[in-house]
Amino acid sequence: MIIFTDLDRADTAEAEYLRTLLDTRDPRIEGPEGVMEKVFPGTLFAATGNTNGMGDSRGRCISAKPQDASLFNRLERVVQMHYFDWEDEQRIIQSAFAPIVSRCSDLVPTLGRIIKAIRASITAEQIYGEFTIRDLYFIMSYIEDLGLSDSSSISLRDAFRVWMDRLDPGSRANAESTLNPYLKTLSYGPP
Repeated sequence: MIIFTDLDRADTAEAEYLRTLLDTRDPRIEGPEGVMEKVFPGTLFAATGNTNGMGDSRGRCISAKPQDASLFNRLERVVQMHYFDWEDEQRIIQSAFAPIVSRCSDLVPTLGRIIKAIRASITAEQIYGEFTIRDLYFIMSYIEDLGLSDSSSISLRDAFRVWMDRLDPGSRANAESTLNPYLKTLSYGPP
C-alpha cells in the first residue's frame, strides 16, 4: 500500500504524479536512488486529506488547495470521515490515559461537557478553529504530565491553554467565555 497524506495540499506536480500512477497499467515510482521502480502488482493507493479536494471554504485548513476533479475520478473509492463523537473519544481517552482517569472520577464527564461546548461554539462560528481527537490528546498529555507528579489537583484552565493559545485573540476570548463554567480545578486520588 502506498499512502499519500494530505492530498489536498499537493501542488500541481505532485497531483500530476499521482494521476499518472493511477492512470497507467504499469505504474512506476522513483526510488531513493533516483531510479524508476515498478510498483508491485496489486499495490493499493490511498490518500488522506482535510477537504474533499475543493479547497477549504471555511478557511480553517488554509494549506488545502482545490484539486483537479480528474484526479479524484481516478480513485476507486472515496470515504468521507467525520470527527469522532464524544462517546468514541471517551473510550479512547479512558484506554490511553487509564492511570490519570482512574485517579480523577470527575475528569472524563467534565471533559465531555467541555468538548461539547467547544464544538457547539465552533459550529455557531463563535470560535474560529477546530477541536479534534489530536487536540484532546495534547490536553490529556498535559494533564497526565502534571497529574502524575506529586500534585493532587490539576487546573483544567491551564490544561486547555494547550488548545486555546493556538486560537486567534478573538476566538481565544470566545473560547474562554464558553469554557469558564467548566474550567475548574479537579482533585486526584492517590496514585
